[in-house]
Amino acid sequence: MHNEITLQQIINNPDWCEFSPQLPHVARQIGQHLDYYGHRVEIPDGLTSWFFWAVRKEYYLLWKDTDRPCRIESTPFALKLKPNFDDNGFSFDVLLKREGRPPLPIRANGAPSDHLHGAEAPEDAPITFHGQMPLWVCYQHNFYPVQTGLYPSLVHNLIYERPVVPQEEISEFLDRVERLSAVDGSTGWVASFGSALTYLAALPLETQAELYRDGPDLVFAGGLFPVQPAEPTERGFLVDGRWKFASGCI
Repeated sequence: MHNEITLQQIINNPDWCEFSPQLPHVARQIGQHLDYYGHRVEIPDGLTSWFFWAVRKEYYLLWKDTDRPCRIESTPFALKLKPNFDDNGFSFDVLLKREGRPPLPIRANGAPSDHLHGAEAPEDAPITFHGQMPLWVCYQHNFYPVQTGLYPSLVHNLIYERPVVPQEEISEFLDRVERLSAVDGSTGWVASFGSALTYLAALPLETQAELYRDGPDLVFAGGLFPVQPAEPTERGFLVDGRWKFASGCI
């Protein structure tokens, strides 16, 4: 039997929280933020992770007003984009990956997936996103902490809208690179290299924010090899070495 309790009751009865000793503190912060200490509250994004960490060891975590159990994963996952090329064109599948676990495809509309725990996918339920760094992804009534610098709205669009680059546009891009390369091979290389954001995505989020502070239109150069040592210092990193080439520097 479910009994609704208020934030104030949690605060006043810490002995109720044997497996969640931090929950009364989280409840107090939520109440102060909302100026409301009742029940059925919406947890502010800034307190989402604290709340999930606080209650993750509870034995009975149920989905909304049902008896369906839900799970809070404690170890962070990485968000991966798997390229997919078919008759419709080029797109990405969104995966959650953690060491020692098979990738978990995140698919909308109750599409079949290989669930982490071998269970069948439950009836259709919306995929929701909460907080940021980590981003909490609610999928199949489970909550996954995901380390990603992508905005929740972008992850939502990748899952629900699944943007596809039509094959004719892919051919057009390759044709343009080929035409440039016929005139000047270096220019063609930079044109193709500059369209790949894989390298920038590997940079720290603070660095990406600095690079994109004036907008998305960015020209960059990179010298990756040979790999050279970098020693951490109080001001950043001290790099020692020489790079003979840097694609896109001219």
